[in-house]
Amino acid sequence: MFLVLALRSPAAAGEDPAPLLFGLETAYARVQSYTARFVRQEVVGGALRPREEALLKFQRPGLMYLRWIAGPPEGREILFVPGRNDNRMLVREPGLLSSLVTVAMAPDSPRVLRESRHPVTDVGIGRLIELIAATNQRDSPWGSSSKSTRETAP
Repeated sequence: MFLVLALRSPAAAGEDPAPLLFGLETAYARVQSYTARFVRQEVVGGALRPREEALLKFQRPGLMYLRWIAGPPEGREILFVPGRNDNRMLVREPGLLSSLVTVAMAPDSPRVLRESRHPVTDVGIGRLIELIAATNQRDSPWGSSSKSTRETAP
């Protein structure tokens, strides 16, 4: 949340946020892996879903492991490795019998999107920075000066 607030403050002050975005992208480029606690509560299909909490482990180039520690899917595990398993994530649900089965499913399958507005490939700090930069580029009153650094950096 602090990241989003920091990114909004330059624009609110009438300044171009592109330098701040460049700093975030530059700093994140050096990150190879991280572990985080992921908390979400969102509206899906017009209904407010229960609060969920998961542990997230990320490693470049996009490997993700999530394990839910609170909320209705408590105990669910997801492993996503880009380019493996036909680009499908491996899902293990909690329960006596269901925990014995691992299901491969597309990150954006209708079954997944019934519970979330975003596929697992939208999770993580890097993706958040990309989404903020894209929104900034689209909505910026500063024109091309605020384009993502990947397009403007020499």
